[in-house]
This record gives sequence, structure tokens and C-alpha cells, in this order.
Amino acid sequence: MADVARLVEALDRAIDELPKEGLKAAKAVSLVSRLRGVTENVAALLSKAKCLAEARGTVRKTGELTVGDTQCASIRFYEAPGEAGVFKSKIHAFSAKIIDGSVAVSDENFKLEISGQEAKIYLPAGDDKEEASTRLNDVEDLNKNYYHLAYVLKRLERHLAVALADLEACARREALQC
Repeated sequence: MADVARLVEALDRAIDELPKEGLKAAKAVSLVSRLRGVTENVAALLSKAKCLAEARGTVRKTGELTVGDTQCASIRFYEAPGEAGVFKSKIHAFSAKIIDGSVAVSDENFKLEISGQEAKIYLPAGDDKEEASTRLNDVEDLNKNYYHLAYVLKRLERHLAVALADLEACARREALQC
């Protein structure tokens, strides 16, 4: 989780570096703030999934790989050196990963990667996926990609929020301290 803390600090620095006046600046700050929220939600989701799996005794370790099943809403987690992730199979499938100081969230159509200095989105484009990269401390770049980023964020934020709510409901129902 130290990687996530460093990433959040980098996103905070990007927000601090952006101008604060004008519509373009406000939209840029809003996007970077939402990216920060996604980063924090991925960390929270991983922590909650790990806690639930441990409480239910479904964590397995094989060599350097640890996997666990929350037994809730088809959500599972894994940890390996330099990488940790949560994924949901079946309905509204998605994955969220923390890899060497960056965060990646994806579903069947879209992918978002957040690092300290940029965000990359992958959009469906026929048989391939189109990539758009945005520098997080550049108002013009953030505004140029605003609508694509906002659209992808809306979809992926929803996946994270629903998964967190599902895990919280499971923990409450079972009276688990997660």
C-alpha cells in the first residue's frame, strides 16, 4: 500500500501544480481529483477483499502468489511481488490492479492506467483499442482528453463503487470487522 500512498501524493502534487482559476483549470482539477479517488478506491477495495477472504478462511498461498475469494459478488483478490489486484467475474466483470506504483482499472471495453505523471485510457476502436495518454499537470492536455477521460472514469468509478458496496454489505451481513 506504500505504492498507493506515493501515487496519491503524486496526484496531490499534480493538483497543486494546476492553475485554480477558469473553467479549463476547474475541469482539469476535477479530472485529477477523480483519478485520485479511483486510486484510493482501488486500495480500499483490495484491503476489504483481502480482509473478507481472510475472515472466511479462503486465502491460499502458493510460492509468492497469494489468492483469496471473498465469497461475495464473485469478487476475488491476488497478491504477488510488486503487484496486487481485485477482480470480479460474471456480471459486470472488471479488474483493478496496483502494479509497481501505478493503478489500472478495466472492464470488458475500457481500461484506465494512472501513474504519477499521466493517465492512459484505452477505448474500443473496431477490432483494436485506441490509446490516449494525458499528462496530469497539463491543463491543455487534460482538457483535450476531458470527454474521453470523463466517460471512462464514469464507467469504472461505478464498478468500484458497486464492488465496495457489495463487500461492505457482505461484511455487515456476516458481522465481520472489515
